[in-house]
Amino acid sequence: MALTNVFHQVFVLFLEIVLGFFLVQIRIFDDGMVRRLSVFIVNVTLPALIISAMDFAYDPVMMKNATMILLIGLGYYLAAIVMASAYMKLIHVKPRQEGVYGFALIFANVAFMGYPVIQAIFGNEGLFYAAVYNIWFNVFLYTVGILLLSKHQKDGNHFQLKKLIANPNLVALAIGLICFLFSIDKPEPIDLVFEQIGGLTTPLAMLTVGAMLHGSSIREMVRNRRLWLTSFLRLVWMPLVTYFVLKQFGVEGLTLGIPVVMSGMPAAANGAIFAQIYGADYQLSSQTVFLTTLLSVATIPLLVLLLN
Repeated sequence: MALTNVFHQVFVLFLEIVLGFFLVQIRIFDDGMVRRLSVFIVNVTLPALIISAMDFAYDPVMMKNATMILLIGLGYYLAAIVMASAYMKLIHVKPRQEGVYGFALIFANVAFMGYPVIQAIFGNEGLFYAAVYNIWFNVFLYTVGILLLSKHQKDGNHFQLKKLIANPNLVALAIGLICFLFSIDKPEPIDLVFEQIGGLTTPLAMLTVGAMLHGSSIREMVRNRRLWLTSFLRLVWMPLVTYFVLKQFGVEGLTLGIPVVMSGMPAAANGAIFAQIYGADYQLSSQTVFLTTLLSVATIPLLVLLLN
């Protein structure tokens, strides 16, 4: 793997966030457009990206590795939820902000940013395993994630099973897994549609996050010690713990690399998008995504060196 390729990929994503910020300044983007883009990404482009990433014929070795990665992913998210719960009790912030910090610890940018970075490091096979690993991301995002960002609302803690089952990303994962297990070949035009529409996800998501930074105080972001601590936990602590725990169990190769790199991604862009939808502090969430993405330009290549 080329370390310079990884650095370039991460830096390009950061530049796209900066571009989104300036598009608001010159009034090409406005609040209404950002909300519509958020809905479009979550419901259209991301499901297409998931289906495209899982376009593989069934293979027993891949199935074995995928099962192991699925189990590792479950363990990771359960541990992250426990850690985030303790962290939220230690910090003293407004109700609209508490869930934002917890969300940032649990949910990394494993889709919008994780997929292109994983592909740059591990190729298309790594992309398939990343999609499997992200099954738990989607399960917990539409349960724990929504509860965290809506907990300040009087009616925000009413979980609806219907929303989990019917969410487009889990539907896309189910379609991708069925195609893999039964080696279903989709017609080439259909494949191209999923590939091209899915390819819009990362740039649109980064532009949207940058646009959400409009109105945020850069000085306030830099002076926010909780934000820096959250960034350290998100980018350094989480992947290092993941690495050393998995090494103790003898995990190696892609089944080690995928969880470690995924756990070292910056805060999920979904946080800023969902925070706006559910009335949490979306500017703070955007600041978290911005700062962790900026810092990840250095930390992700260091993770790759650790894996080497």
